[in-house]
Amino acid sequence: MGDSLRDDKWYSINKTNENGLIEIVEHHKFKGNFWERMELNHFPYDVQELSISLTTPLTINDIYFIENKQKPSGVNRTVFSDQQSWHLYEHVEFSFEQHREEYSLNYDQIHPVLICTCHVGRKCGYYIWNAYFLIFLIISASLGTFSISPSNSHGRLQITCTLLLTSVTFRWVVNKSLPTISYLTALDIYAIASIVALCIMNIFHGVVSYLYYNQIYLVSYLTPNNTQELQLSLYPEYFICRIDHYVLYKFGPTFNHADYCLSIENFWKINSCTWSFISGFNRACLNAVVLYVSNKYYWSGTQCPSHDRMDGKTVVITGSNTGIGKYTAIELAKRGAHVILACRDRKRAEKALKDICRLSGNNNVEIEILDLASLKSVRECAKRLRRRLSKLDVLINNAGE
Repeated sequence: MGDSLRDDKWYSINKTNENGLIEIVEHHKFKGNFWERMELNHFPYDVQELSISLTTPLTINDIYFIENKQKPSGVNRTVFSDQQSWHLYEHVEFSFEQHREEYSLNYDQIHPVLICTCHVGRKCGYYIWNAYFLIFLIISASLGTFSISPSNSHGRLQITCTLLLTSVTFRWVVNKSLPTISYLTALDIYAIASIVALCIMNIFHGVVSYLYYNQIYLVSYLTPNNTQELQLSLYPEYFICRIDHYVLYKFGPTFNHADYCLSIENFWKINSCTWSFISGFNRACLNAVVLYVSNKYYWSGTQCPSHDRMDGKTVVITGSNTGIGKYTAIELAKRGAHVILACRDRKRAEKALKDICRLSGNNNVEIEILDLASLKSVRECAKRLRRRLSKLDVLINNAGE
């Protein structure tokens, strides 16, 4: 708190019903600049505690603080000015402490301290799209190096080294928008882990390339009768190369597999046609999973985990001719509800009515003209509904604010 702190104080007197006691309340209104030290271990998913400590020169023998349970505390979220970056929670916590002045003549005096705490959560959408997502794309691009044959080791290492330098450069750019602190945040750990993963991938490609050339060199000087002995002597190399081969034919293109499979056919005892079939089957399964997930969660409209029926229920939905209001009407109509579309534009409402009846198979859907911008229209609509309906079970206000 600085010199700009302003304290307005006033009193109020209330007469209680208990034994004619009079309650005197002292009110304070503080206005000023308050500073809080943030803990950024989970940045940008952090939730910060904003605390105000209140104390008094009186000791615990003279005064003590008690939280009023009958009047719950809260925060005024409407005047919160930084809503674009933070989410202010309504919850307020109280804690009580005792403060003793160390190295003072008044060491024996203990003062009560009241700590009021509210919480704010950072809105992390900016960092997800501009940091996490881009780092994920850089790491994902490195998987494409497995589609290159181990015989082209310089191509693999060139791409992975380029991605490594790109990741380091991007790390420097991201650091300019991050707080300067002495410990690692969640975003720092994610970025550094991606750089370490690229370094490990560089080492892996180098080892696989060495084993590949070493095996080719030894095979060229051995007779076919010694192939089994060669396989037994190079068992560790087989393990690493099998991993590389599996990743290659899982992510790599089929049309580049023939030469590579033929060159190491005796090495892995599997022909190129088999590996091409396995790789194509893997990609087909992956595409099927992607299409299924996309259709289920992104292209199929609204999703609701509940399957309760709404038979005999009357539902009024405002703004239900387009968007989420329309899909909500379709979902409720599928469950047997009597749906009333409260819309302003009759033509668009009639078009939506046909679509809802066709998609839901429920013809118990009707239109009610309503303009929420006009109080007169709202009153007239309410009168019409009261005359026609015996009860209204659900009202979904999707239009207006």
